[in-house]
Amino acid sequence: MKPSSERFEGVGMLRGIAALLVLYAHLGAQEMDREGATSVVVVTIRTYVTRPLNIIEDFGWFGVCLFFLISGFVITHSIQRETRVAFAVRRMLRLYPPLFFAAGVTILVGLGLRDRALPPLATWVSTLTLAGVPVNTPPFLGVEWTLFVEIKFYLLTLLVAPLLRSRPVLAYLLQAAFLCFVIYYVRAFKGAIFVPAISMYLAVYLLFGQIAYFAYMGRTSLAVSVGLALINYVICVYGMYQIEPNRDLAHNSQIVSLFYCMALFYGALYLKGLTIPTPLRFFEKISYSLYLLHGVVGIPAMRLAAPYVPNYELRFLIGLGAGTLAAWISYHLIEVRSIDVAKRLTSGQRLPASRQNLAPTEQPV
Repeated sequence: MKPSSERFEGVGMLRGIAALLVLYAHLGAQEMDREGATSVVVVTIRTYVTRPLNIIEDFGWFGVCLFFLISGFVITHSIQRETRVAFAVRRMLRLYPPLFFAAGVTILVGLGLRDRALPPLATWVSTLTLAGVPVNTPPFLGVEWTLFVEIKFYLLTLLVAPLLRSRPVLAYLLQAAFLCFVIYYVRAFKGAIFVPAISMYLAVYLLFGQIAYFAYMGRTSLAVSVGLALINYVICVYGMYQIEPNRDLAHNSQIVSLFYCMALFYGALYLKGLTIPTPLRFFEKISYSLYLLHGVVGIPAMRLAAPYVPNYELRFLIGLGAGTLAAWISYHLIEVRSIDVAKRLTSGQRLPASRQNLAPTEQPV
């Protein structure tokens, strides 16, 4: 099935939802635990939603998993119509400028509150290059680990770009085989290589989004798509046992949330005539900056308000407002401009229509 003319509105809606879920996990549930505070809202959600449904990390992993599915889908879509140069330039200018801005805000907040020393050079290099090489210091932003995964998936996409346009099944199998190789040898990767190897393994979750793209665009039949998804599932489980052999999969499984996310993703993908509510449209636009900055700005705002605002729910709203404002500034000051620069730099880098595998009137994501 190839859609005639759309912008994947359901996928855009999920991007906003994913950002809010991660924000709730960090500023709501997990910050409450760190403070030793109580919240009727958090306790109710845990009692009636996350624990009965075995949703781990208070929707934190759920939101991240949604982001991975969305990225796998959208990135596979982008490589259908962009040259490798255009793809690389656009991804770099999409990821790095907001990351640099968030790093600067992190330093300023830490210096202003005098609760965070300047990180060592190794931490700067690891975070700001997205190399993901571990150092013996706390994480810089705290959420950059998912970007380590994203950048590795982008590299895989670049390597198999021609096959993704012409032979999608073979492209998937080559990527999957490489990830299996990494998983098999991950314990042999000592020291600084171990964490990047894990980041590479987690790219298997983005491959679920890629498989969804193949099915949705009619690049593979339903039977083939289901077969690829089953292979990917086996790789996920294999990776869990190989990389985290002591994980209690019965009570702490990423796979459970993955199934929920896939059901939500496919449901949203096939919704027709969807109009995204204005608040979700807003959070969709600022989702990347919000992901980077919600903890950097929101958590300090909540802690500063704690002596004056005893109600935890109100402090959460303060953190939400502060993080959202910072993300809105980053979006308009950095993201919009860097995306515009990327479009200008790559204006002549679109693939000829004969080499694209898109519906004739399809619009970009």
